[in-house]
Amino acid sequence: GKEFGSAVHSVLERIDPTSATLDADVRDAVGATLGRSGLVPSLDVVAEGLLASLRTPLGPVADGRRLADIGVADRLAELDFDMPLADLRSRITVRRIGEVLLDTLPPGDPQRPYAAELASGRHDLDIAGYMRGSIDAVLRVHSADGTPRFVVVDYKTDSVSSEADIDAKLDRYELQAASYAVALEVVTGTDVVDCRFVFCRPGGAVERSVRDLAAAKARVRAALGA
Repeated sequence: GKEFGSAVHSVLERIDPTSATLDADVRDAVGATLGRSGLVPSLDVVAEGLLASLRTPLGPVADGRRLADIGVADRLAELDFDMPLADLRSRITVRRIGEVLLDTLPPGDPQRPYAAELASGRHDLDIAGYMRGSIDAVLRVHSADGTPRFVVVDYKTDSVSSEADIDAKLDRYELQAASYAVALEVVTGTDVVDCRFVFCRPGGAVERSVRDLAAAKARVRAALGA
């Protein structure tokens, strides 16, 4: 549930993934965090899942490196941001938000009826302001010519047991990850070249990227006027 997910994020925020004593660090952090939260899952099972997540290769964009290979100088954890919703002199409509959700959410998603209600225009309002969020981790990688680029990492504690489960989760979270990428590009002016979901589970993490990040970012920018 939400409490367990928050506990996992707290552990990942506290540790140095390149530590020479990573196993012990993770187990200590898991024990302390679960003790404070009142949750009672197996310490060993949780620690095993997190260690597997930290030691799973991140793919070709990161040159096959793992989270455990990227030090704190190139990694920001729990990065909070506030991004303007377009020019504050202009407005985004509730109807448009609903349309974007309907274009993005997979069939059968429980949020689709709500999105359809927004898109109907029955309660249309103009919106202006800021989008606030928190990115689990931002990694700095470099292209062949040394140009810095960013990879967004989003830890998930969802249960995934098949490729179909993973595909459904990717569809569900695509717009969220693309929003993080756009926010980071707006604030820093640096390209985000990958959004990587890390599904934490014992025995080995499952990692997948947003399938068409450029298209997903374009949809977010169109909706937000960014």
